[in-house]
Amino acid sequence: MAMTWLRRLAAVPVVLATVTATGGPADASAGFVEAKARWRGDVLTVSFREAGLEPGATTTIAIKARGTVNAVCQRAGNIVMSVRATGTAEDAPGYTAADDGSVRGVRDLDLSVHLPTAQGLNCTLAAIRSFSVVLRDLTTNAATEIRGQDPPASQGAERP
Repeated sequence: MAMTWLRRLAAVPVVLATVTATGGPADASAGFVEAKARWRGDVLTVSFREAGLEPGATTTIAIKARGTVNAVCQRAGNIVMSVRATGTAEDAPGYTAADDGSVRGVRDLDLSVHLPTAQGLNCTLAAIRSFSVVLRDLTTNAATEIRGQDPPASQGAERP
């Protein structure tokens, strides 16, 4: 009976060491401290920094992006046509935490969103491109979301 209890007790440190070394629940303090995105043409550039990981730990950061283009075609102040198009992009690269327990990443994703052409309509097209990006550490479950638009709302862009 005493030998069985000792065997169980001896197994506990091995299990705890495995969880800590793989960056599981021990990384509850991990989180994204910087996250930016920029969408130019068909390329969405995402940059981020996550901190609070164990130095040398490996992790996977899932990046899911969605781009939307809302556009209207106007003639003499009247809307002739309105259209909305969307596209998505995903990536899930692996990273190794630096000595300070952080990972930095910059990824370029192909986020192509094209509006259908309206031939024969003599009108002026106005479009707003917006995007959202979700970053999720698949090891620690830390997550953050980035939203933006082109042209930026601060430049007085009108909503179509």
